Parts: sequence; C-alpha cells; structure tokens
Amino acid sequence: MKERMLQIAKSYLNARQYGSGHKEIIDGYNRITPLPRGYLVKYNDNWCATFVSYVMHKAGYKGPFECSANRLRESMKKAGYQISGIGGAGDIIFYDWNSDGWSDHVGIIVSYNNGVYKVIEGNHMHAVGYRTISKNSDDVQGIFRLPCGEKKTEKKTETKTKTKTGTKRITKKLISDVIKGKYGNGKARVEALIKAGYDPDKVQKAVNKAL
Repeated sequence: MKERMLQIAKSYLNARQYGSGHKEIIDGYNRITPLPRGYLVKYNDNWCATFVSYVMHKAGYKGPFECSANRLRESMKKAGYQISGIGGAGDIIFYDWNSDGWSDHVGIIVSYNNGVYKVIEGNHMHAVGYRTISKNSDDVQGIFRLPCGEKKTEKKTETKTKTKTGTKRITKKLISDVIKGKYGNGKARVEALIKAGYDPDKVQKAVNKAL
C-alpha cells in the first residue's frame, strides 16, 4: 500500500496551487467521509497536510486524516505510529521550523540515502515538489510509520464513501438550477455541490455541455 501511496503522490508532482491538480487534491480531501472536523478546505488554505491525507485516503488507508499538520501529527502520535529509528519510503515526516513544538509542515518520504531524506510534499513553494533534508536536521520533528494490511478493509470503506458523496445523478433540473445560480458561483458553488452529494467537476462538464 505504501508503494501505491508514493505512486499517487508522484502523479501530482509539479501541480501548482490553483491549478487543476491542486483543485483535484482539495476537492478529493473534501469528499472524505466523515470530513475531519467538518471543515471544507479552501483553495487558498495551506495544504501540506491536506495533500498527505488525500494521498493516504486514495491509497486505501483509513486514517487518521487532517488538513492541519499539527493535528495530523497529534492524531498519528495518539494512534502509536511514531517511530524512533530512521524513516523509509512511505513514512510520514513532520517539520518544526521554529523549534516550538508545533508541526509547521508535513510530507511523505520517498527515499533515504546516506543520511538524507528525499520527501514529496504538497504546498512546497506553492506546488507539489521534492525536498531533501538531513535526518539530523533540527527541523525534523518526527517520523511516523503507517500500519500495513489495511488494503481490503479500506477498499470497502472507499467504495462506501464514493456511494455516499460525489456520485448523485446529475439531472436536467440540477443543471438548470446551477445555470440559474441557485448553488452560487466559484468556490461557493463547489462547496454547495459537494455538500449536496454531487461531483462538482462532473456537474461543471454537464453545465458546459448544456450552454
């Protein structure tokens, strides 16, 4: 499952904030059920933890998920995922830039060689990108290893989630209502459609076709 998680993460490499890849990450996270704290991530929010959580979810993990790096670290620590040794591919790495105990950033380790981690991160210079950092860096706050053997269980959960949200049938009435502005515009429309159980991307394509 870690290999799949890394493949998914790498598929978004160079996706820039506000671009289509970034939008897919944010919208995908917002479809997680139940949505952590009920908070719909906005396109202008910090999104490093959102990226990690979305990739984990898409790979078949059952959590914990969070859009806050610090909350994600606290949840993983509570679940007993923190390790004291050297991290490896697929492990989650947290950073504390100010040495104040707060997690400022998070990414997924791609590889470890000669004392250096290669990490893929969301919101790295406003895009999905790589960082290299020494395992001895003071900025490294902690490494967390996700459990194995969740694939079968999560496949069922993921299928159930897709049935609940984002798959409601797009009708002529819905298209008409969207065109009339009953669901709002821009980000407000996306959030309203997600809450109503529709896939905003599919709705937009249907609206474009109708116009």
